[in-house]
Amino acid sequence: MRAIRESVMKCLSQFTGDDDKLISAFETIVEDTGIDAYSVILHVLTHLDLEPREAQGSWEKILSHRETLIKSLGRNINLRTAICDYFCSVSKTMKSPIVVEIKVFEDKLKSIKFDSLTGLYSRRSFDESLAQEAARAERYETDLSLVFYDLDNFKKINDTYGHYAGDLALKQVSEVILKEIRSVDLAARYGGEEIVVLLPKTGKVNALMLADRIRKKIEETPVKHNGSTFNLTISGGLASYPIDAINLIELLQFADKALYRAKNSGKNKIVLHSPDKRRYVRLNFNKEFVIQKIAFG
Repeated sequence: MRAIRESVMKCLSQFTGDDDKLISAFETIVEDTGIDAYSVILHVLTHLDLEPREAQGSWEKILSHRETLIKSLGRNINLRTAICDYFCSVSKTMKSPIVVEIKVFEDKLKSIKFDSLTGLYSRRSFDESLAQEAARAERYETDLSLVFYDLDNFKKINDTYGHYAGDLALKQVSEVILKEIRSVDLAARYGGEEIVVLLPKTGKVNALMLADRIRKKIEETPVKHNGSTFNLTISGGLASYPIDAINLIELLQFADKALYRAKNSGKNKIVLHSPDKRRYVRLNFNKEFVIQKIAFG
């Protein structure tokens, strides 16, 4: 979603004063990224949280409403004016809107929403998104997976190379994660060197494949600092809804417990939640798989 949001903000900056080009640019974003973009577009413009289909319907009605206003008033109507009038007078979704320059609002929002060091979402933003995604998964009966990551031997990195090197390591790990996840996924700095990744509409197997790919990428990407080079590894714990957890509290707890097992069984691995506390599930993707064709009759 973050990449879509950045594209929307870029369009708003590029096509200031030309709503027709702006609308066309938004439609291009939808064509490239899917209907989830409608939710992002309207969230940027109104800060309303709408489901993709609901957002798509609202967007189409807003454009129709704008055309009606243009014909009735005999002059051009700003897209934002049409949006405000639609949500205040037609759908009555907005009760007491406030007018503020979008750049001012976004700058303030960014300082609250994102961690200043890593560029990942903040803990507060993550908690809000987790609640929304959990409600969405329950409502539409879709999968939701969560991965807790923790940098291995982080204190040793700080003690050996200094705290600036530790910050650099966190930033590099965050960059790898942001590059590997999808636009609909969410990565947040949960606290210290702990990072959490939320994967909507993702089952346990696909989540494990992504989580282990990230782990391997980080292992293969050395950190360079003041002429020194050192390698990083991370451990991860994974749990999924509804196969493991029945609510978001369990989802967090089970992923955290799986991370604890990963840390205490050698590190540098992804461990799946298992209801059996005496055992844990772990798949090794580094091994070679051989498929044998069997002929019948």
